[in-house]
Amino acid sequence: MAMEDSLGSGVELEWAIVYWGLRRAGFTFPQIQKRHDKLQPYSNQISKEAQQNVDAIEKAYGKKALSTIKHADEADIQLPPGIPEPKTDVLFKDNGKYITCSVKMSGTGYQLTSAEGKTSAKILITALEEATNITPKEKKRIIQVIEEIRDLPTKMLDPKNLVKAKKERPNIVKEILGRGSNIPKQKDYQYWKKHTKETLMEGLEAVMEIDQFKNAVIKEALTGQGMFGKNSLAAAKFILVGGEIKPIDSNLIRQIGNKTKIDVRSKARKGITSLALRIEAPS
Repeated sequence: MAMEDSLGSGVELEWAIVYWGLRRAGFTFPQIQKRHDKLQPYSNQISKEAQQNVDAIEKAYGKKALSTIKHADEADIQLPPGIPEPKTDVLFKDNGKYITCSVKMSGTGYQLTSAEGKTSAKILITALEEATNITPKEKKRIIQVIEEIRDLPTKMLDPKNLVKAKKERPNIVKEILGRGSNIPKQKDYQYWKKHTKETLMEGLEAVMEIDQFKNAVIKEALTGQGMFGKNSLAAAKFILVGGEIKPIDSNLIRQIGNKTKIDVRSKARKGITSLALRIEAPS
């Protein structure tokens, strides 16, 4: 299966759920393959977990629902400008209405977001608009933090990766360095990590202690309902994880909120570093 090497485990699981759902509904392997080449069982571990999730769907909605199952990439979902992907991974019909699900791998917890500044800021500002009982003082603090997240650099150099960056992305390195040979402070990841990150994290952690805002962030990060609209197929209403299908409701949000962790981490591609807001809740 050559396709396996090009997909992450989480994406493999999404496609495997659809594959096994269709097999359970009576479709043959050739029929499924004609539909999309990513529809495969993948590894034994992925296949086992996928079938557990298919069990959960069948138990809750019956075998008829499995005949309608599809991956979000097959659903022609329309997204707002600047939003790279929906929150929905897998969807199927129950009584003519789509059930939209976000897929999480068991044992990995909930990754709520891991996106660069502008995308993360959209999630946070949407959450702020949805949050209730926020005082003017709290709102001012939250907006200040959102602006700092929005402005996170996307093209930085880490001195440790400079040789690699010069080799693989010479034009970007030239753009950053200009005529000099030293990395400007505002583009130096190690300088940012030492002198800026701590202050930013203090502000982030403080606003995430505001329960109304924190819960709104978790809800928006899981569902995308504020950004996409409650009735959009891009917005997830359920989570598929570990052989369970769970509604994204106040109970789940409260459960996740009790153990949410937040960080700003670096992402390096071909020696060029960008910063991303990461919010997660360990299992």
